[in-house]
Amino acid sequence: MDVLQAHLVRARASGGVFARSVAQPPWGLRLPGTIQLAVHAVIQGRMWLWLDDPRSPLELAPGDVAFVRGGPDHFIAHKPNAACLPPEQFQARHADDERASAHGADVFLCGAYVLSGDVGRGLLESLGGWRVLQSRGLRMRLTRWHARRPSF
Repeated sequence: MDVLQAHLVRARASGGVFARSVAQPPWGLRLPGTIQLAVHAVIQGRMWLWLDDPRSPLELAPGDVAFVRGGPDHFIAHKPNAACLPPEQFQARHADDERASAHGADVFLCGAYVLSGDVGRGLLESLGGWRVLQSRGLRMRLTRWHARRPSF
């Protein structure tokens, strides 16, 4: 069990939805504020994350992991202020990107969780809008996982 999983179990995380995406620019994804806790990890390329104001984005690089608390919708994209689609439209538009070419594509993981209990509530309150972790060890582990993982 890794550290993130241990904390999610302790926070009584449930209902986890997980996706691995490969997207050729231009791309953008709008995620609803109804997601109590969203987790995004960049495997290859870069992505930009913002909440309400697209003029205040945060750039994420390979190995970076962002935790976003529910509330307002949040956005991830290949560049700041890019047009962003809801998940169903994003998946439909980028379904063939991995088969076309991995060169120049952005590869990232997204998770969505529901937290319960005092520990979960405390974790969410501590996040504010978002938090980003940058870890060399995590970057290497995610890259190895990505290399072994079949696409879906």
